[in-house]
Order: sequence, then structure tokens, then C-alpha cells
Amino acid sequence: MNTPDRKPKSRLPRPSISLAEKLVSDFKETLPPKVVAAPQGIPPQFPFKVLSLREPMLCRIVDLVEASLQLCKANKGMGAAILARAVLEATAVLFALAEGVEGIANGEDVAAFEERLIAMLVGSKNQETPVQATNILTHMKKMDKTFEGIFGHYELLSELAHPNFSGVLRSYGQLGSDKCELILGPRHRLKSLITQVVVPTLCYYLIASGRFSDRVSAVLVAFCSIHQKANGRPTEEGA
Repeated sequence: MNTPDRKPKSRLPRPSISLAEKLVSDFKETLPPKVVAAPQGIPPQFPFKVLSLREPMLCRIVDLVEASLQLCKANKGMGAAILARAVLEATAVLFALAEGVEGIANGEDVAAFEERLIAMLVGSKNQETPVQATNILTHMKKMDKTFEGIFGHYELLSELAHPNFSGVLRSYGQLGSDKCELILGPRHRLKSLITQVVVPTLCYYLIASGRFSDRVSAVLVAFCSIHQKANGRPTEEGA
């Protein structure tokens, strides 16, 4: 499975449940209790909106990974895979956020990014808000252009999430000795999904989410630094 990292600093560790547990535990410790606007004197809207998407998204990823791992330990491969798919979707949104803020830093149109950001923040598909949510496939296909193979992996997980052949008959039915006999129940394939699909997905996209989050931080630190210098204030670390 291709993993989202343009230039890996080192070989990725072998995926395992214990590694996923460590990654999500470390991830959880970095989550702040609240989002605070930029330091005094810095235009707060841009960093506040960005962090108001990133931080809840990271909370969602932690929640989904922890739940998926519980199902992995219980040998519930289908539920674990469906949650892993949601982890990949959340990672794709973080990727879109990182690409967007880096685009602003490189001089791209602020208004266009603001429109996309608002859609990611408060968009909905059920008219709960007046803003239309961005289709997750948009983020997924964009991510696949940078990290080839992501979309194919997402389609594999989606087939499990949907009541199609892979998610129903292939997973819960097996022809018996009689031509018209179907033996029902979870098949061995669902257990193999845990080690071959779910655990690698959780490990790799926890790592990817952390890297995308770091890319956002780097832009926000630079953003604050520029405005602090413009206002004659000393620069401060952190974003």
C-alpha cells in the first residue's frame, strides 16, 4: 500500500496493533483542550479558522482509531475496516487543509481558499447548514495525484463499507457442498483484513495525519512571525 509521504525521512515501521496503539496514544497527548486565536496583534481569523478545522479533525481521527483498534482486538474485521475508511477520509481533509494553507503562503488566492475552508468547516449534505459540504472524493482524488495509490486503497475500503459483493456475500457467505446451499457467518477473510488492511491503514494514516498537521503548523508559525515583525513585536514559537 502506498503511503502519503513525499520524501520519507526513514523507513516506516512495520504495522502492528501495538504500533497503532502507541501512535494514537502519542497523538492523543498532543491534542489541545481548546483552540485559541492568534497572539495579540495578529489578525486572528485565518489561523483561528484553520485550527478550528485541524484540531477537531485530529480529535476525530483519535476517536476513530481507538474504536477501530477495539474491534481489531475482538476480531471484528468488517467494523474495524469501515472505521479505518473514515480515518483515511479524515486524513484526506487534513491533506487538503495543508495544501490550502501552503498555497496561501505561496501567494495563491485567499478568497478561494476561504470558500473551501468554510465548506470543510461547516458544510453539510443534509441541509443542516446553508453551506454545501465538499464531496470527500474531491479530497481523495486530489490526494491521489500526490500520493498515487491512495484512491485505489480507498475504493477497497469503500467496497467493504457498502453492501456490495465484497462487503456482504464474499465476507459472510460461502457455498456449501449442495449447489443451492449457502453457509452463513463471518469468513476467515474478515480476520485477515485486520492484519493486511486495517492495521496498516491505521498506522500509515496516523503518521500521515501528523505530518500534514505539522505542515499546517509550519505555515501558521510563519504567518504569525511575519505579522509580528510587521507590528514590531518579538516572534514567538508555536501554532
